[in-house]
Amino acid sequence: MAETTKTLNTIIVLRNDQTTAWEKSTYVLDKGELGIGYTADGKVIVKAGVGKTSGKTWKDLPQVEGVFEDDLTLTYAFGKYAPDASGSFTLNTAGKTMSEVMLDAFAQEVYTDLITGNPSADLVITSAGGANEVGNTHGSPKVTLDLTLSGSYKYGAKNVDGETADVNITATKAEIWYDGAVVKQMDSKNPNADLVYELTLSGDALKYKDGTDSYKFTAYANSGADVNRPLTNLGNFVGKDAEGNYFGTKDFAQATGNIGAKTLLNAKEQTISYRGYRKMFMGISDTDATIDNEKLTSAFIRGLDTVSEEAKIGDKTFSVAANKKYFYVALPESLTTKAPNVYYKPFSNYETFSTVEYLGVVQVYGANSYEEKPYRVYRGYSETGKFESATNIQVTVVK
Repeated sequence: MAETTKTLNTIIVLRNDQTTAWEKSTYVLDKGELGIGYTADGKVIVKAGVGKTSGKTWKDLPQVEGVFEDDLTLTYAFGKYAPDASGSFTLNTAGKTMSEVMLDAFAQEVYTDLITGNPSADLVITSAGGANEVGNTHGSPKVTLDLTLSGSYKYGAKNVDGETADVNITATKAEIWYDGAVVKQMDSKNPNADLVYELTLSGDALKYKDGTDSYKFTAYANSGADVNRPLTNLGNFVGKDAEGNYFGTKDFAQATGNIGAKTLLNAKEQTISYRGYRKMFMGISDTDATIDNEKLTSAFIRGLDTVSEEAKIGDKTFSVAANKKYFYVALPESLTTKAPNVYYKPFSNYETFSTVEYLGVVQVYGANSYEEKPYRVYRGYSETGKFESATNIQVTVVK
């Protein structure tokens, strides 16, 4: 059986130079290359080239260590490890360097933070929602973002500035959401004063619609630069990977562990709601308006403004002018399909039931020609031909 041979592609470079010059040189080793150095007392140091050599000096390069081939059996305590009842224990060293073994046994890395002050953000709504007939427009919501900028944390044995690190806010952002999407966003690089966002919306988003529409406000604050990221008791950055990149964030309000240097500080969410409703229309007229003669239109019904308010179940009372023949009642079909009870009061009591006829369904627009909806229209009239002066009419809308 032929013996398999392998060739090791190796270049050995010996350089005789002054120690100070060698250590300051920024071109030492490329990735995959090894360097051998000698100390003043004749000891040998082996170092390895790394991926990014730009700016690296000899002192910056990692030292190469040999690895243990097998686990070790020990009979004395070794750091956090100790013999069991048998008087010995096995230390898991196979494949590890001496540095790894020593750090594992004697250098337990911990991070304990203590929040001494949190930056905070609070949204204050200065224009509230309301209710109006569909088709009307409401004013632009206005929100103030109040920031408390001071904050710091304290932790572990050390950090980049000794003991505590201030948490700085460097930028803020406010958003307004409608129907599940951001309709307006404003950013500021100046967080040093209260920020007022007057967010102007446009189009249908400003109209009262059937039912309830809500605008949701959220705000964010950026907590600052990476210099504020805490270190562990071994001096390592919390949340720093092998390539030197930072990762992981946590809201300050929940900061019981890692505080991300670029954490978004969420202000408490605020919502403004606008409720749109359909009106009911009642009024007196001399016009004989019917569907057949095409006089019973949306414009005619909306002109019945003696009673023109939110359509609800219950009683409505209004006065009629003298010598008028008809009164009309128009109710949204979505509210009720039952005819209203109508009484009029020619003298002292609501005792005479008026003759009421159902004229049919008419499509009636909301304010400003907003989407039309079906209305059931009823007409009553005086049994004597015309209403007397100071006559009142009571209409009871039933479900």
